[in-house]
Amino acid sequence: MKKIIGLVVSLGCFFALFAMPTACFAVAGGHGGGSFGSSGGGFSSGGVSTGNRSSSRGYMNTGGRYYSDYETSNYPVGRGMWIAPLAIIGSYGFRRYKRNKVERKRKDVLFAAMPGTKQQKKELCATVENIFLTIQNAWDHETLEKVRNCYTQRLFEEHQRVLQENEADGVKNHTKKVSIQGLENYRKIHEESFSIRIDFSCLDYTIDRRDRRVISGSRRRQQQFSQIWYFDYDQEGKHWRADFIQPIYTD
Repeated sequence: MKKIIGLVVSLGCFFALFAMPTACFAVAGGHGGGSFGSSGGGFSSGGVSTGNRSSSRGYMNTGGRYYSDYETSNYPVGRGMWIAPLAIIGSYGFRRYKRNKVERKRKDVLFAAMPGTKQQKKELCATVENIFLTIQNAWDHETLEKVRNCYTQRLFEEHQRVLQENEADGVKNHTKKVSIQGLENYRKIHEESFSIRIDFSCLDYTIDRRDRRVISGSRRRQQQFSQIWYFDYDQEGKHWRADFIQPIYTD
């Protein structure tokens, strides 16, 4: 089925092309590593064009028909208008197909490194994403105590310390509209701990508590982040907890 979809998209691009005229500080706990634009990493809470081609051929619209300045044959209204949309749709479909193919390959590599059944691997990935997003949201609202079960003691204390320092300095860090773009590089440390890379984007900015003025980052411009998160298994609570965050700096 995947091959058929790929073939259809490719044929769409092929016909579209040949139909064209030849005339041619940031994130939780201050763990930065983010950047604007290209992928990087950020958990601050702690960091076509289309060139217009002029033609020598002039056309005039008379009665719903187009006539060339030097040709006697007439052309239906909108002749060739379908070419550009078809080319755009075909190009978009092909790019999306390639992107999905890359994502599937990355997921296959990730799952190959993880222990357990396919269902267990999916559940572990869902757990990682849930803990990550929960902590980011709590960091944004400065309510870490409510999600303490997501932390080991040492990471919780580190994040609390950073929040206290921010408050003393009269600043507040925000991480909003957090979107996970992918998980990869799973590494088993021992039976009850592992690390995994998290790529994500978010609005990461710091404001002055008094006048709400942005002093770093941006309220509107998304930043890309990559971080390695370490997780430990809590035998008493029977669940995974975030233990350490290592930023990946790409700039």
